[in-house]
Amino acid sequence: VYNRAKKEEQAFQELEQMAYIIGCTAVEDKLQEGVKETLVSLRDAGIQIAMLTGDKQETAINIGYNTGLMRLNHTLLNVINFGKSSNPQAQTTESRQDFMRNLLDKIDRTCGTRTSADIEPALVIDGASTQVCLSNPEEKKLLCSLMAKCKTAICNRMTPKQKAAMVRLLKNDFQRVSLAVGDGANDV
Repeated sequence: VYNRAKKEEQAFQELEQMAYIIGCTAVEDKLQEGVKETLVSLRDAGIQIAMLTGDKQETAINIGYNTGLMRLNHTLLNVINFGKSSNPQAQTTESRQDFMRNLLDKIDRTCGTRTSADIEPALVIDGASTQVCLSNPEEKKLLCSLMAKCKTAICNRMTPKQKAAMVRLLKNDFQRVSLAVGDGANDV
């Protein structure tokens, strides 16, 4: 289907306008026992971890801190959000690439070598931005460079297709051994 994403968005907009909330519930999704300790051990062993989630950016960052993927007051967050048309960095390929190069420079200036334990860089990128980066060879290369410099990557608002594309990027282009673990049926 041509312009599938755009047509889906239009359909959602139309349906959501005619919907009434008749009830609401919330479920606290607690971490299983030992998850934080395991992730901290993997990080301390030098293993880079990318968390791919459908959650909102704020929720995903909080999960990053709660799981030990990032350390409070010791993490330099590098956020990429090209999905919003109002974002000046998202306007052109050149501006996106300049923004990503500036992030790489900022990491080098702030964190120095990867062995520096005082401040650790982390990348936060949303699904729409990931899709933009994966569609351009130079931006894909810059994304791989950013991920290589970061101790942790948090990819939020990802669809199952985007998660699969990111795993392929890590395995094929980034040339890293990858393990993908899903927590639900949509992650298969």
